[in-house]
Amino acid sequence: IPAFDCGVFADLNAARTGRSLRFEVPPTEANDRLFGRGRDPETATRFNATLHTARLLAEGSLLFEGKVRLLASSTEGYTIELREGGVAWASAAARRRLADLPIEESILLTPTDIVATWNSDSCVKFLPIHRDDYPAQSQPTDLLPAERLLSVDDYHPFLQIDRLVREIFARAGYTVASNFMQSDLFRSLYMSGAYASKDTTAMVNRMGFLAGRLTTVSAEASFQGRIYASPYSMAYSLGNLVESASPTSIDEEGKPTHTFFSNGNCFSKAEDGAVVFTAATAATVAFEYDLHYTTEHRIASRDYLMGFDSLYLGPGSDLRFRLTNRYQDRRGNLSNNYTYRAIVFDHAAGNHYRLRCEIDGEVKTWELFSERAAAITSPMSGQLANPSLDILEAVAHLFNLRFATDEATRTVRIEPYDDFYSAEPVDWRERVDLGREQRLLDTTTEQHEVRSWCYRAGDGAVARWEKEQGEELGKWLYETPSAATLVGEEVSCSPLFAPSLSVTDAYHNAPSALLISVGDRDRTTEQGELLTPLIVCYLGLHDLPEPERWGYPATENRYPLATFHFAGDDQIAPCTLCFEDRDGLVGLHRFYDRQLAEESLAGEVELTLHLAPHDYEALFAGEHRGGHLRSRFRLRTAEGELTATLAEVGRYDPTTGRVKCLFNRCDER
Repeated sequence: IPAFDCGVFADLNAARTGRSLRFEVPPTEANDRLFGRGRDPETATRFNATLHTARLLAEGSLLFEGKVRLLASSTEGYTIELREGGVAWASAAARRRLADLPIEESILLTPTDIVATWNSDSCVKFLPIHRDDYPAQSQPTDLLPAERLLSVDDYHPFLQIDRLVREIFARAGYTVASNFMQSDLFRSLYMSGAYASKDTTAMVNRMGFLAGRLTTVSAEASFQGRIYASPYSMAYSLGNLVESASPTSIDEEGKPTHTFFSNGNCFSKAEDGAVVFTAATAATVAFEYDLHYTTEHRIASRDYLMGFDSLYLGPGSDLRFRLTNRYQDRRGNLSNNYTYRAIVFDHAAGNHYRLRCEIDGEVKTWELFSERAAAITSPMSGQLANPSLDILEAVAHLFNLRFATDEATRTVRIEPYDDFYSAEPVDWRERVDLGREQRLLDTTTEQHEVRSWCYRAGDGAVARWEKEQGEELGKWLYETPSAATLVGEEVSCSPLFAPSLSVTDAYHNAPSALLISVGDRDRTTEQGELLTPLIVCYLGLHDLPEPERWGYPATENRYPLATFHFAGDDQIAPCTLCFEDRDGLVGLHRFYDRQLAEESLAGEVELTLHLAPHDYEALFAGEHRGGHLRSRFRLRTAEGELTATLAEVGRYDPTTGRVKCLFNRCDER
């Protein structure tokens, strides 16, 4: 029986290969009928035209099973190959794209639907991101700094890793058994997804346009508090939302607007002033708006301002938000001889107010006034008091996962290295043939002097951080404790995922919120809507300190927190996806520590064992208490005893019951 390499548990490419066995079958009459008289070139029946399977048994025990191929026929007999083949899920995972998985989420991106994903069991969550850019500049006359209001564009779909992994196996007809995948850490993992898309380059080239305004305009609101952007309204109107799509148009400063275009003259203006889009061919289209405006406002409450706080761009595009009051509340930090503005939020005409203040421990009247707001000056003296298909390999790379397949039950056991092997060793000391040669191999001679685990290159914020810090985010180095190693560094890089940096002060109304930074503000080419494949932990809703408020679509004091690395606080436990230790947190290298420690224990031991056919069969029959491929074994050698796991089961001869096996020594902690 051919050898079995236990490396397939960690190598998904090897899991697709399988084992094969060739042998000769004599030219008997029965075999001639079985192989369709394959020695006759004129035979009408070809053996390989039909699928055949075979099972090799010894003393009633199944030793090998697979598909049969007839390789050659001669007067000496038939040469056939029995191929076990790789596990089907590994082959299916290699052929299918992630986009082919039946992961669908079809919703209208309304405030209610976006918020609903944060607490639901949906495999897709729409989480806030911050696109790396330079801060918007304010005008000298602005009372408040310019800010970007949250919109649908600030929420991106993230897919649950647990659901993706299980679907990969389900599509191939397997179920997953895993204690690790039930853990809070694994179930919190999400990767950045993408919206359904198609290449529209040809359509854009044929009938795409970019139109905009040439002038800055202003308007007063109607009695209903509305301003219109329409050529049909003479009052309370800004005029058309856009004025021209011609690249030769001149703006109010006398400069041509080179960025405008109208391919195929698809953009035009009707006689009544309305803008018209004329499609060159039937197509489903969408219009993207980029709106910049300022609004007069007044303070409505300690939390919000009163101003223009809604935009209606047609059915399905009714954007409503709140203007956060970011004027500082000075009541807890009063200074002498300083002018403040006092505001009464529920003022009614005819009311009179007395403002009191504690001065040198005594409550005194500070000011009398009868308006909604009044400027008051504090006393000059006195103490005043009273604010990622590569996803399987990428996930395996994160946690040093092993995959063991039980074809009989179509079940795949997935666990990290530490938990993949049984805790209690099986006693195989009496099975070792001490009369046969025993070899000890030092595997550190095949390893590099330095080994590292890391991620793909991150986005702009990550690149700037790495340049400033002089280190690579997420990378961990391991120095092999041997003088006989290969020279240089062996880099184990994630085949799919990149790290991300969370930034604060990205959203004026909630400056303490940690938002995932995506993109690169210094990029020279457009990167489109596809995000770098990111891996994050979704940690649920996180409270904001007073008086911060989250904006569209959930106007409350909490927001959905997703991050690559979080040091923790008094609300949420820490979480890191860095391989290295950071901020007192042990990195993902903890999933590799035991394996690396065991590799340094003088490596592999080669022994000859006595195994009856039923013992050999049990090795491949799941979790058999007499010993299986995921067991730890207690063994004896000429020099003493040791605990080890199987690295390779050699060629097995059931007539002698002998098999030469290679073992990895275990760290007996």
